Amino acid sequence: MDKRSKKRKSQPSSELSTESKKLKLAKEEQTKEPAASDNVSEEAVAAVPSSVDQLHDLQADISSWLEKQEEFDQMDLEALEEASNHDDEPEDNIDLEALDVPVGVRCAKFSDKEMRKSYKYECEWGKCKFMSGTDRKYFLHVESHAELALETEAGKYTCRWDLCEYSTEDGYEFVGHVHYHAYHTKLKVHGASLHLLLKLPNCNNDSRTRNAISNRPVTFQCEWNECSDRFNKALHFFYHVKGHIDDMWPAGKWTSQKFSCKWALCTTKSKLTSRKDLMKHLVSHTTERLIACFNCGTHFRIRDKFVDHCNRQLEIAHRKYQCDQCGRYYATKPLLNNHMQYHRQAHACELCPAKFSSQGLLAAHIRIKHLNQRDFKCPQCDYASHYKKDLVAHILGHEGKLFRCEEFGCNVVYRTLLGLKKHISWHYNLPTPVYACHLCDNHPRYKSSTSLKKHFLFKHDMARPPGLSRFRFKPDTDGMYRLQSFVDEKLRKHHEEQQALEQQQNSGEANEGSGPAGSKDKRKQQTSQAKAVQPMQDEAKPTALAEAMTAPKPKLKINSMKSIGIRKFQIELGVEAVEAGSSSTNAVPATTASPSAGGAAIAKQLPGQHGTAAAEAAVRPPVGIKQEKVEDSNHFGTESTKQPKDVKDFMVMKRYLKSSAKPSINA
Repeated sequence: MDKRSKKRKSQPSSELSTESKKLKLAKEEQTKEPAASDNVSEEAVAAVPSSVDQLHDLQADISSWLEKQEEFDQMDLEALEEASNHDDEPEDNIDLEALDVPVGVRCAKFSDKEMRKSYKYECEWGKCKFMSGTDRKYFLHVESHAELALETEAGKYTCRWDLCEYSTEDGYEFVGHVHYHAYHTKLKVHGASLHLLLKLPNCNNDSRTRNAISNRPVTFQCEWNECSDRFNKALHFFYHVKGHIDDMWPAGKWTSQKFSCKWALCTTKSKLTSRKDLMKHLVSHTTERLIACFNCGTHFRIRDKFVDHCNRQLEIAHRKYQCDQCGRYYATKPLLNNHMQYHRQAHACELCPAKFSSQGLLAAHIRIKHLNQRDFKCPQCDYASHYKKDLVAHILGHEGKLFRCEEFGCNVVYRTLLGLKKHISWHYNLPTPVYACHLCDNHPRYKSSTSLKKHFLFKHDMARPPGLSRFRFKPDTDGMYRLQSFVDEKLRKHHEEQQALEQQQNSGEANEGSGPAGSKDKRKQQTSQAKAVQPMQDEAKPTALAEAMTAPKPKLKINSMKSIGIRKFQIELGVEAVEAGSSSTNAVPATTASPSAGGAAIAKQLPGQHGTAAAEAAVRPPVGIKQEKVEDSNHFGTESTKQPKDVKDFMVMKRYLKSSAKPSINA
């Protein structure tokens, strides 16, 4: 016998010895336990009162803390209600009848202070909650934040205004940037006050851009005559320029000097016949604005433009004016007239057949398409663009700026804004645009406009519109994007047909009856004819519904039910035939063939439901499944051979039956 076999035989004996030792130790511990338990019980009895007192104290502390928290929550709710419940009329109370009234007439019944300061100025620097109703106090307070940042921060200064990510190393420019935030708030308060008084429609643009001023100049230089003073505060610059006008043409005094613009390199040819005209013209040089939207932050030169900005976002159900050519609706007549200029295209290019709706668009067309001027050049490479926005997007690529998705739990980063927009549309399951050809019979579809452009060029040999470098597409009535000229022509023809039909109906009504009496007699005649025909139709109706109600109807039954886990039940269902004499209101209508009893075993997890509820939820047909109707053999001449739906044919049953272990169901 080898050593390994001896070790194997010795292992059971060693195991027995260890077990015996454990038994001896257990007996010794049992003998010691009574004495120890007596000591522990005495200590526990002594410690019980102290522990109970501690629990009572802890409960008292917790209850007092909860009461304090409830008081704080109530105070917060009251503060929110006070902030949200404005004493004036609600925001959605829009004065629809006054939309067509001129803005000057509507503003005449309010004072200038009411239109500018119905709300207070609010500081949005960090967590500051300062509010003021005077310009001087507010501007001094906001500028104090900039001065403090210059003292505490070194090297790089960061703006802490809400929704602003501006940072610079130039302290002079940083002070001008913070001052412009205060100036912008003044304009937004003007817009909010006017919105409240005139009961304008709400702005629905993105409110996250309300403090975006990165595209606005914050440092200024005067170029009037020979003046070259520099400013980093917008209000100081605007007052300085007005001082030049007051020196040359004092307000309220007649002067022999003709009104003319003394700004450097100004080539205006417009007639400046009054001081008011000159002040309006200077706005193009100084970039001064009068009012801004409190929701999106857009600047406007005059109040009329701000009112149009709000009226454009009125709900389409309240818009009264429709374009005859494209069918679009507008809230006011001036907005419709402004839109009609796009269709008129009175400004034609002398170098090509292109036409435009304004002189500015024509000038831009000549500069870009015929002269090929690229005035915006990149300082880091040889790139040059026609538009400033293209250059800004190009420079962002040099700086390595990335566009990050702000959706919760998503950190995807894109190099371009277009890529980020496509990604966000995926988040919200927005349908991707589909482009279709209007010339092909099979109507091929494409996922991008570039593919459809290539199809036009190579398949149909189609030339681009005159004066334009690309095809323009527009959504058609079926939601697909097609060529803009084709869609516009289609809508125009459809609108003309509708107008012709309306004219025919109006002329027919005028010829049929002389006045309202004739039309009333015709309506009475039509109603009497309909009442006479109704009984005949009721008699001729098939009796399928009555037979279906009296036909034998199957009954569902539960053969067996048992629990197979936590909130899991196994149910065996069956269908039993009912005699012709019996009736049940809740049973499913049966056909001529009566089914035999069958069963089904279902395992399903239904939280909070018992067996019967689970069975009903499993057998109930889903929404959208139409029940089969019973056909009347006497009426249609053929006998119906349709069978009632089997239990396994319901979509709910198919969803819950497992493929690994399908129960058998007898039809």
